[in-house]
Amino acid sequence: MKKITRSRSPLTTTMKNKAPRTQTLAAIAFLAFAGQGFATAYTWNQSAGGTYSWDAAANWLPNSGFPDNSADIANITNDIFGAITINVQDLAGDQFVDLGTVTIGDGQTAGASAFTLAAVALNSLQIAAGGAINSQNGANVIAAPIVLAGAATISHTSGYSYTAYRNDSLGSLTLSSTATINNGGLLLTLGGSGQMSVAGVISGTGGLTKTGLGQITLTGANTFTGPVTVNQGLLNFTDKSLG
Repeated sequence: MKKITRSRSPLTTTMKNKAPRTQTLAAIAFLAFAGQGFATAYTWNQSAGGTYSWDAAANWLPNSGFPDNSADIANITNDIFGAITINVQDLAGDQFVDLGTVTIGDGQTAGASAFTLAAVALNSLQIAAGGAINSQNGANVIAAPIVLAGAATISHTSGYSYTAYRNDSLGSLTLSSTATINNGGLLLTLGGSGQMSVAGVISGTGGLTKTGLGQITLTGANTFTGPVTVNQGLLNFTDKSLG
């Protein structure tokens, strides 16, 4: 059985000759996305329930294109009036939707509707180094395959981080069986304060780290071979789900 490590204390670091915080953060941001092209922040602009295509520029603001660059940011967080399915596709390109960060979740907290990032044959989400898939509000679903181009994070925030161990969390994130995750030998972090279920197979030689106070359940027949570390919260699994 795979060895699981639980972190017992936060990592502390002593820094000397500190640079001004704003300069430090700017330098980190520049280095993180150096060589990835210019970042564009896109906002989803469809609010009616239904099925839409990721690669249709009319579904985004600015509507001159769609998120498909390793530094791009996709904000799918507007107030919606019914469940929305987005087919994750780049049919005219390389069939990888490249992203830095994507955040999904109804902008209306009470009675939130769900977003689904649906699978399209031969198409995948590719998340850049330091990137993230964030979920908030609603019972959101990711069905599209995911490929890591660098160490990345997938999380769901409940909105009630102080009650993470009770059954009153706000919404959830489900990665369905078609949402396979190829870690490419890189670290996958699963986190947040909410409920997450991962049914897709996680493969690759990279490890898995659990952060945040939420509860994550692995149900896929995973084949990844890297170490598992639990820093916070609960990680539920069976023998087959730890590779």
